[in-house]
Amino acid sequence: MVVDRGTPLGGLADLQANDNVFYVLKGTATLPRETQWRARFTNVPATLTNLRFSLRDKVSPACMRTVEILNVTTGTWTLLDQRSLGAAETNLTLIPPGPASQYVDAAGVVTVRLSTLINGTLQRHRTDVLLAQYDS
Repeated sequence: MVVDRGTPLGGLADLQANDNVFYVLKGTATLPRETQWRARFTNVPATLTNLRFSLRDKVSPACMRTVEILNVTTGTWTLLDQRSLGAAETNLTLIPPGPASQYVDAAGVVTVRLSTLINGTLQRHRTDVLLAQYDS
């Protein structure tokens, strides 16, 4: 996995295990405060089926968190999950709608975007696990 955006305070290697070692993003200094980063999963076959993501994350203080996947057929972001997230970790399996092949580009890349937004104090978005799983 490769990160396209973000100012990490931790590393990506630990996103494959539920080990409480987090990839941490600090929110922007200006209002509204925001974090945003993109994970690119590479070497994904175009013939994949049953695409799904495992995600464990949390935010402090509580705020809205959005997870989207890039639909390469339409060039638009498809919502996978949006919820108010707080200090307790979520444990989610996210399944994109429709054929899995519409999320893999010609280079074999699947892109997922995670973002948070709050109008209050500076937040930290902590991701413990982000895994792409599929059948091919």
